Amino acid sequence: MTVRLGTRLDNVRKRAGKLTEQRRADLDELGMRG
Repeated sequence: MTVRLGTRLDNVRKRAGKLTEQRRADLDELGMRG
């Protein structure tokens, strides 16, 4: 169970990283990057 949880957390982090990159790209297009 612990291994599965660790793997799941890693996958969530990777997905979050991808979402962040996409959001940054979207903000760049809108000229609203912080």
